[in-house]
Amino acid sequence: MHGDLDKGYRRYHLLIAGLFVGIIIVDASIIAYRLLDSGEVAVGRDQIRQISFRLDPNSASAEALSQLPGLNVRQAQSIVDYREHAVVLSGQRVYTSVADLDAVPGIGAKTIEKIRDYLCFTQPDETDGSTDKEE
Repeated sequence: MHGDLDKGYRRYHLLIAGLFVGIIIVDASIIAYRLLDSGEVAVGRDQIRQISFRLDPNSASAEALSQLPGLNVRQAQSIVDYREHAVVLSGQRVYTSVADLDAVPGIGAKTIEKIRDYLCFTQPDETDGSTDKEE
């Protein structure tokens, strides 16, 4: 009779332990999902996607700019908003060099340094549109 009680207690303890393990796994899964969904997961430098092209901040979308390392969605949108506002006022290209990004709210020297190598600043064609050269 005494042996049957021990088996019952062992089964009960195994059942409780199994429930705790299950709860821990579910909690860990929820935490991991929330971290991934919020974008707060740290990624190592070697895991950052390599960008093999450059973007012109005078024409790139906020979505494209936000893919640059060191630039978040809010900062990318600020670059686009500043560009659109300035073009309406001046009618000219806003960004002619990396230094021009310093005027954008939320973009500082550290951010500029991180994205510098991923930007290009194309100049508008200053010719009259003619491609023929007279000799």
